[in-house]
Amino acid sequence: MGVLIVWLKFFICSCVLIIAGYKLCKYGDYISSRFNLSRLFIGAILLATATSLPEFVTSLGAIVSVGSIDLAVGDVLGTLVINLMIIVILDIIQGEGPIMYKARSTHILYAGMTVILLASIIFGFIARIQLKEGFMFFNMGIESIFIVVIYLISLWLVFSYEKKGPQEQSVKSPSQKKSLVVSVVGFLFYFLVVVIAGVWLANIGNQIVEVMDWSGALVGSVFLAIATSFPEMIVSISALRMGSINMAIGNILGSNLFDIMIIPLCDLFWVEKSLFASIAYIHLILISMAIIMTGIVIVSIIYRSRKAILKMGWDVVAMIAVFIIGYMFLWIMGR
Repeated sequence: MGVLIVWLKFFICSCVLIIAGYKLCKYGDYISSRFNLSRLFIGAILLATATSLPEFVTSLGAIVSVGSIDLAVGDVLGTLVINLMIIVILDIIQGEGPIMYKARSTHILYAGMTVILLASIIFGFIARIQLKEGFMFFNMGIESIFIVVIYLISLWLVFSYEKKGPQEQSVKSPSQKKSLVVSVVGFLFYFLVVVIAGVWLANIGNQIVEVMDWSGALVGSVFLAIATSFPEMIVSISALRMGSINMAIGNILGSNLFDIMIIPLCDLFWVEKSLFASIAYIHLILISMAIIMTGIVIVSIIYRSRKAILKMGWDVVAMIAVFIIGYMFLWIMGR
């Protein structure tokens, strides 16, 4: 009976988080559209930040409220992989050949910086083996500070490129009919709901670990990651329905770039020792999957092949294969 109750709570909390996350993104869209911003900028920066809030809150809740670093990091890294699988869903929905053939080359910048940050996380794993408990600043390991610096450089490059690069037509949607005050109030309300639901989800995740006797890395990277990735999926599909493939893809890649920054923040709140000295090596599987899948995205945008397999691009088929193989290893090790 206890197992059923835990999974029922997980389902209810996930639904609350999905609805609140979607509403949060919609009000974020309302606010951004008032300022006549480009669709690519909205997708990769503003909507990406809003859709990443559930991961941010849930991961910090896993540390502060539950004290599980593997739940927190598993949620973040699992979300990176699940988000990339949204591209597969978008490709299937649009059904007009490879979706990356229509993607702007600007996305390579976001994807490339994501690969650099993910590689920096692996560097942090290796470095902490030698550093042990040394080189800590403001309760953060030096590897986390290194990641923060790279992230800030990434933001500077993104803003600089967007400023001088070609701009897509700004969003002209019914969202502009809502007043700015109503949009801000709605955004703040659902922001609060997401915070509460995110902390609750972290506690439920810890209960799943206990009743199912699974590792925190497995629960975080599968169940928490799926629940917190729904806002990205809903917003990306909505953007695709609006006719903006670039906003949809930009939301995914921008969310992944933002999500990586959650790891140094988790390190800041993890007071026991360095985050990289505390988490399980099983997370390296997720990082490797995210790097490979992001690399496939970069290659597909550059190569721009029109060839399709079962109406799906070759890149999407390759991403599905990486996802299945990677999660098979993760499931075996996590149990």
